[in-house]
Amino acid sequence: RLYRTGDLARYRNDGCIEFLGRLDHQVKLRGYRIELGEVEGVLTRHPGVREAVAVAREDTPGDQRLVAYVVAAAAANAASAAALAPAERTRHWQAIWDETYRGAPVHVDADPAFNIVGWNSSYTGAPIPAEEMRDWLDATVERIRALAPRRVLEIGCGTGMLLFRVAPHGDHYCGVDFSGAALRHIDTHLPASLRPRVELRQHAADDLSGIARASFDLVVINSVAQYFPDIDYFVRVLEQATAVLAPGGAIFIGDVRSLPLLDAFHEDIERHRGGGELAPDVLRARVAERVRAESELVIAPQFFEAFAAAHASTLAGAEVLPKSSRHANEMTRFRYDVVLRTGSAPAAAEARSAQPWSAYANQPAVRSPGDALVPALKQHLSATLPDYMVPGAIVVLEALPLTPNGKVDRKALPAPERGRKAASTAYAAPRGDTEQLLARIFGELLNLEQVGSDDNFFDLGANSLLMVRANGMLREALQAQVSLVDMFRYPTVALLARHLADREAQAETSAQEVAAHASERAQARQDAMARRRQARQGARPVPAR
Repeated sequence: RLYRTGDLARYRNDGCIEFLGRLDHQVKLRGYRIELGEVEGVLTRHPGVREAVAVAREDTPGDQRLVAYVVAAAAANAASAAALAPAERTRHWQAIWDETYRGAPVHVDADPAFNIVGWNSSYTGAPIPAEEMRDWLDATVERIRALAPRRVLEIGCGTGMLLFRVAPHGDHYCGVDFSGAALRHIDTHLPASLRPRVELRQHAADDLSGIARASFDLVVINSVAQYFPDIDYFVRVLEQATAVLAPGGAIFIGDVRSLPLLDAFHEDIERHRGGGELAPDVLRARVAERVRAESELVIAPQFFEAFAAAHASTLAGAEVLPKSSRHANEMTRFRYDVVLRTGSAPAAAEARSAQPWSAYANQPAVRSPGDALVPALKQHLSATLPDYMVPGAIVVLEALPLTPNGKVDRKALPAPERGRKAASTAYAAPRGDTEQLLARIFGELLNLEQVGSDDNFFDLGANSLLMVRANGMLREALQAQVSLVDMFRYPTVALLARHLADREAQAETSAQEVAAHASERAQARQDAMARRRQARQGARPVPAR
């Protein structure tokens, strides 16, 4: 009898039989026989998958692993696109700031009207010095008060740094913010004298529902535009802001990041961190990667002129103002302020032909729709199959490669590193204990076999909620507070590890300085006591007359 094993083989010229694989797509990995069709069946039962193929690959000699390739269903593509919509990206920033405001309460002896939590340097990750922040704040308040507002609407009021200083000089101040934690901070520390004239509302920036038209003479949007998901969202915010302005009113947009200076900004950061020793080609590559991965909205000054021209019936024009300060830092060198005033623009402005809004700003970096599907499929497979049958990598393709006969061309399937669209760098093994810890945490959360030193967390599939979970795991592992804002600011294993090391070094230096000052004070007290003792011992009684 002939027993059909399902093995595929061929006779070689030397008479030996060469094993080529299985007719039924069964493979053997790490001692386990795996039916590839079973893995494919589980994948295609997920509502987000239209087609699936599983293969065993050996891209590195001696390292054979299971890889799955999927084509997303139309519904999954729509859902993924929705996940990247402005509302989702707004919730992304809301989660960051809520956690930041909750995690860093103001100390009793601090000024609650000057809460600068979250204002960190892009160069060092450390808080921007209070002296520089006060100078920046004073200059901003001066520009706002120069507009002589009586009724102010602030979109993105945060912890109230502007509100506490501007509200006493007007009749009504409405602060709008999407962070409940920030509004609670203001409400807790609001003086009784300001309560009758201050109103707080929790809304997204593009939702001014419930606010009467033509009811304010100034709308303030200060240092928040960079957190908007895209330029179209900002246009909607400005249009709603214009609608609530009374005749003669103005919109103050402060602290806008400059698009023409974006490359110079990131080059300055790299030169600062590299100590001026980076080779030109390395510097260019790092700057290009930083610009590509920029997650904040950066806008050209010409946008505001174009916006005013497009709304010439209600806006008289745009005034772009350079920042002024005694300190040269990122907020004064690479940002600017804008004032839009109500009124009718000249006819020439109305006739100006405008570019698309997207021409005036970057597109903040987000995850691709395919990457959003991968974590869900990992969970789906883990819940159904044993661990050894769960693919080590899942690649989302627009279509599976086919042979001329219309069958899947398995040989044409790309290697996982090439198929992962978000990957921008070759794999580099984590270096040092902190990098290895970060790689392990994100590997566990994202169900990844490998997380490299230069891998971007969001490129690998991370989202806001997962970053919060990673933040908790990192705090527990390090037994120290780790800012969630810093985790978004330094989104690769290497960058975050370097920041944590710098922060630890700064903390150690500060502790040494505090100890030195304490020692000096203790010594001074001892010297003073010794002088007093000497004075008492040297005193003589005054003889009686």
